[in-house]
Amino acid sequence: MIKKKHKVTATMVSHELTKAGSGIELNVFSNNSKLGTLLVGQGSMQWTPAKKQSSKRIDWTTFAQKMADEEYTGWITV
Repeated sequence: MIKKKHKVTATMVSHELTKAGSGIELNVFSNNSKLGTLLVGQGSMQWTPAKKQSSKRIDWTTFAQKMADEEYTGWITV
């Protein structure tokens, strides 16, 4: 039997992602310990590590460029 290592819970901030401040909030856990929160919106995503107040924001264009970099091509298939 495979033991689950990660758990993700989701909360919709708004059903319409076109409004400022709307998005999907994903709380990410590993072995019942919170890793952080990912807020996904129309224009960007924002990661806040557990036990931290500051977050890192990245817009979708920059994210797509980073994922296309050679260092990531080994684990992403399109």
